[in-house]
Amino acid sequence: MAGVAAPEAPYQVMPALTAEQHAALKADIKARGVVVPVEVDEAGAILDGHNRAAIATELGQTYPTIVRRGMTEAQKKQYARTINLARRHLTAEQQTQVANALRTEGLSLRRIASLMGLGAMTVHRLLNPIAEATDAGVSNGTPASVTGADGKSYPARKPSKPHKQAHAERLEAYREAAAAAAARPAAALPFGEVVKADARSFLASLPEGAAHLAVTSPPYWAKREYTGDPLELGRETDPEAYVAALTGIVNEIGRVLAPGGYLFLNLGDTYASQPGVYRGDPDRARGVSALAVQANGSALEGRELDVAEKSLALIPWRVALALTRAHGWRCANVIPWVKRNPLRENVFDRLRQQWEPILVLTRSHHAYLDDTRVREIGATDVWELPVGRRGAGRGHYAPFPDALVERAITLACPPEGVLLDVFAGSGTVRDVAHRMGRRFLGCDLDPGGVPG
Repeated sequence: MAGVAAPEAPYQVMPALTAEQHAALKADIKARGVVVPVEVDEAGAILDGHNRAAIATELGQTYPTIVRRGMTEAQKKQYARTINLARRHLTAEQQTQVANALRTEGLSLRRIASLMGLGAMTVHRLLNPIAEATDAGVSNGTPASVTGADGKSYPARKPSKPHKQAHAERLEAYREAAAAAAARPAAALPFGEVVKADARSFLASLPEGAAHLAVTSPPYWAKREYTGDPLELGRETDPEAYVAALTGIVNEIGRVLAPGGYLFLNLGDTYASQPGVYRGDPDRARGVSALAVQANGSALEGRELDVAEKSLALIPWRVALALTRAHGWRCANVIPWVKRNPLRENVFDRLRQQWEPILVLTRSHHAYLDDTRVREIGATDVWELPVGRRGAGRGHYAPFPDALVERAITLACPPEGVLLDVFAGSGTVRDVAHRMGRRFLGCDLDPGGVPG
């Protein structure tokens, strides 16, 4: 098919751009340069951005790149396909080309539908346009073809399924896939334990599609040091370095999530101030209160700030923008976790903080969300929950509540699914997963404090 991988471009898995798409992209690059980096492997082969690179080269422009390391050939092709399907707006003809290419690789209709973010019947029509038009004419009197407003002839199609029915079928297919995975002989994966490892190496050890839901709360930037390990997230010198590090971890979570899986990412912010420095009346000698340390963070002296002092660094929003604009993620919701019992703050010239954002992220066009349970519990995009967890957090600095994990599992994890948490902390996700009958995969740099 047009645009399929050539020997010199083995990961160019998408159809060629239409003339209109090519012209629009060229005009944009000519005006602004290449905004979204071109992604390459260790050898320099392009994984994503073939058209951007070719146009920039034609225009004599340089372009930014990101190197993706450590992937197998199969993983590279899968990554290239996933990120392009998430970003490209395909014409009907291009959709047909992609569907046929995936079918020749032996993928099922359901798998193709999941990858392309389409319904199974839509994929069936793409693969069998003539048969579908014939069936439509025989079964309900619809002609085999219709004439469009442009005067061209198009195959007639049956009315699409109601959205609710299509969603129910997707949920059922996702549950069936999770049940089938659970019924297969157990893979050599560390289910049920918190592995002592950093998030990057742990995720690299997991296969694609091993988990169905991820719920995690990474260390916030420059808040505090938990282990002193140089691999610990949050020790980066400046916000952008932290965002880049966390974005890399989230992209690996996306690889490990099965198609249709959600990531619930609880991520708080940090004030742009240097730790341990009193910023009040310069004529008064005064120490820094514990409450001020709580708000400003105690980690990383000599921070490089790129916003005004005393401003929030807006870390969650930077992460959300990076993931959705450059890495193919969709942000389905930003849930305010409203804390019923927030910690006190010693502040006088701003309002006390009482909520943190939970970014609800997916790479799929249609992700698993049990709408029946949504209605049953009256779930909205505002969650008012207490701080801490059962057992007073068991000595951990920053536990989020059991109720938060329970709600995420209830809404977004099939009955036989696998939960993932790569910043396991006090073990909240593991414990709740076990209590609700789900398997668990997770790690932490310091699992010694996690109860067995």
